[in-house]
Amino acid sequence: MNKKISGKTEEIYKFIKNKVKENNYPPTLREIAIEVGLNSTWTVRYHLKKLSDYGYIKLKKGVSRGIEIFNLNTGIPILGRISAGRPEEAIENVENYISDLTDFFGMFDIFALKVKGDSMEGEGIKDNDIVIVKKQPVANNGDIVAAMIDGEVTVKFFYHTQKGIKLVPANPAYKPIVSKNVKILGKVTGVIRKY
Repeated sequence: MNKKISGKTEEIYKFIKNKVKENNYPPTLREIAIEVGLNSTWTVRYHLKKLSDYGYIKLKKGVSRGIEIFNLNTGIPILGRISAGRPEEAIENVENYISDLTDFFGMFDIFALKVKGDSMEGEGIKDNDIVIVKKQPVANNGDIVAAMIDGEVTVKFFYHTQKGIKLVPANPAYKPIVSKNVKILGKVTGVIRKY
């Protein structure tokens, strides 16, 4: 666990994080000094040493812009696995982040889930794919959704019926699930697959 930081040290850390997010590289000592209102880069070095000692950054000697941020949690969070078969217990721990696709999918109200199973293969969602989900509590008929049923999560086509919510697989080997106890977590907006 990192020690708590405050004041100029915290201000410098936030500035470095924002610059790395924006540019994919850290600012110079001079840029940091100007941003936080310091006259000397030696004072910046003092705060950087403190950040390094506290475990927020790593300083690389002899390298221009030699600041590496630890645990820069940016991008689309991968929250765990989602069943594309029978629903499985919901997992909400962040496993990792996808940072290279935020320009395409956005960063806000977006999360990713790893797919387990083959019930959506007919729609091109295969076992071990990652689905990108836009958080929203409602869906339209025919949307592919991430849904929770009795504490278990699945990905299926969504249909509203008189008997309740109908979650339909894209693989004829699986039967639709009909329930009045369905919570829509969001709409699937994309799929990522490694070849």
